[in-house]
Amino acid sequence: MLEFRGVRVQPTPLELKAILEERLATAPRETWIARFTAAGIPAGPIHTLEEALNAPQVRAAGMVETVAHPTLGALELLANPIRMSGRPEENGASAPPPLLGQHTIEVLRALGYDEMRIEELLRDKVVMQAAV
Repeated sequence: MLEFRGVRVQPTPLELKAILEERLATAPRETWIARFTAAGIPAGPIHTLEEALNAPQVRAAGMVETVAHPTLGALELLANPIRMSGRPEENGASAPPPLLGQHTIEVLRALGYDEMRIEELLRDKVVMQAAV
């Protein structure tokens, strides 16, 4: 319950959200974390994506890796969060994201298409194969 001009009211969730947003906007994030912590309220920052990816603990855990992309150059990717001690080669990013059409022929072969049909599809521009 909140008191507003001497009347006790119970705000709706949206109203409460607006009240909190307005109040929290009056001080920096660190100030609120310190105030909440001092009052015994568990609190921590909500990071932006950039802050999260550059956090020391994320970097130390190897959760962001740099791979070489054929057109974009160095590209940072999220690493696999599941770590297997007996298979370290599977712990990281295996490759950069593929180019559009990079694996078309391999996929068509895996689906059972013969070489003549694949050539037809490529010639008729139904599918494409990226030049890597």
